[in-house]
Amino acid sequence: MCRDADALTGPHVARPQQRGQWSRSNSGHKRIGAGYYLQPQGTVAAKPYLVLRHALERASRVAVARFAWHGRERLGLLRVRGDAIALHGLL
Repeated sequence: MCRDADALTGPHVARPQQRGQWSRSNSGHKRIGAGYYLQPQGTVAAKPYLVLRHALERASRVAVARFAWHGRERLGLLRVRGDAIALHGLL
């Protein structure tokens, strides 16, 4: 994360934080909500985004992340879909 991103606060800021990971086959599709495709905003965010995407893709893993949505913190699942990372809310 960059220093500027740490200064941002409020419910409108959705910065996923990786909490863990497991294999794709054990992701439990019955408890996964709709997916949202994530993309980096700006050149500073591009490198960490690519590093995370390549790491998940290379290890065939998904990551559990904490994110803010509509003023509440939630848990989500990050997984690679093509050239993007998809964020799925955990139900």
